Amino acid sequence: MPVLIAAKVALHNAMLSNGLRKTDLARKLNIAPNVVERLLSLRHKSRIEQLETALALFDKRLLVDVQ
Repeated sequence: MPVLIAAKVALHNAMLSNGLRKTDLARKLNIAPNVVERLLSLRHKSRIEQLETALALFDKRLLVDVQ
């Protein structure tokens, strides 16, 4: 699975398990709600740094393993 897709899925799962809505995430990240929409969209090429920042809100880190 591509790294960006894995990060987006992990972020979505973290939001669900914490009961956080997209608008809540936007507020916590101090970004517009439409940016959160793009951040979670599998069709949009988000910057990995944005996803790392969002995941950090849930005490999650993005780790890449090359084999």
